[in-house]
This record gives sequence, C-alpha cells and structure tokens, in this order.
Amino acid sequence: MRGMFYNCANLDKLNLSHFNSNNVGSFCDMFYGCRTLINLDIYNFITNKARIFERMFCRCESLIEIYITKYNTLMPKICGICFMDAAR
Repeated sequence: MRGMFYNCANLDKLNLSHFNSNNVGSFCDMFYGCRTLINLDIYNFITNKARIFERMFCRCESLIEIYITKYNTLMPKICGICFMDAAR
C-alpha cells in the first residue's frame, strides 16, 4: 500500500474500513500530500505484518479525524516523520 494515495490533493474523505490490509508490509507515504483530506476511516486496518509507517500522514494539512483501533505496535516499526506538516 506504499504511496497508494500519494499526492491525492483533492481527496477530502476516505473510508477504508473494509480494506484488506492483512499482508501489508509498508504503509510508507500512503496518504502523503493528501492536503485536503479531513476525515480518514482506517478502523479495521490490520497492521501486525507491517513494519514501515514513514511519512504515512505527512502533508495532510487539513486532517482532523482518523478512526483507527486495530494498529498492532508489537513488531519493530519505522515511523519517522509520520505526521510531518499535518497541521491539525
């Protein structure tokens, strides 16, 4: 899912609550540059195999809400500058 929505600058809402993320190893740059994204639902993301979250929400300047509950943080993770320039 690396860079999947990279620079989708006009995206304001996104519901990925039913997205299958079971075998994802990297969420790096997934929402990078989604400047108008306000609401993000990743409630059911399963992250137990993922290790890289770098810049996942960078430049999400309008992001107000993230619905997230099932993030597994037990494995070693890389999450450098995950929220850089996410002003809210």
